[in-house]
This record gives sequence, C-alpha cells and structure tokens, in this order.
Amino acid sequence: MKLPAFVRIGNYKWRILRTNRDDHNEDGYCDANKREIGVAKEGDLLADEDEASTFMHEWVHAIIDTHFPEIEEDEALTEKLEAVLVQSFRDNKTLIRALLKALK
Repeated sequence: MKLPAFVRIGNYKWRILRTNRDDHNEDGYCDANKREIGVAKEGDLLADEDEASTFMHEWVHAIIDTHFPEIEEDEALTEKLEAVLVQSFRDNKTLIRALLKALK
C-alpha cells in the first residue's frame, strides 16, 4: 500500500515513515514529540488491509495526541475508534467516495 509522506492533523504536518518492525517491535508507532507516524515496511505485514488498519490506528493516536492531549492512556479508545473507522470505510465505500469528492 502506498502511503503519503505526510498527513495533516489540525495545524500540524505529521511525517509518515516506513520502518523495520525490529526497530519498534510493533507494526506501527506514533511519536507525538516528533509528529511522526511509523508503519512497518511493505511486505512486513501480511496484507494491504493490515497496513491500512495499522496506519488508521496510529493516525487515531496522532489525532488524539494533537486535539486531546489531556487523554493520556488512549490505547483502548484508539483500538475502538480504529475498528469503527476501518469497518465504516469498508462498509461505506460509496459514501466515502462521495464525501471525498465533496470535500476536494
């Protein structure tokens, strides 16, 4: 899956990196201090769906870190939001396309 080099969250530009799983012992990470989202290199994860889920998980962390810094332990919330977003994107492709077209 091709990911952009950056994602904008609020007023901030977050860098997106491909990383070795061995470096972080995880499929992805979010570093709020560096404004950086890391996702395992292509081929390290089993499928595009895993990469998309991992990215969305880390993206949710970044959104929470940017807009809700008072939420310190956000893993449970992040996991729930990731699952809901992934399922919503999967189940509503026509709506997602229409929204993207309207928001161009």
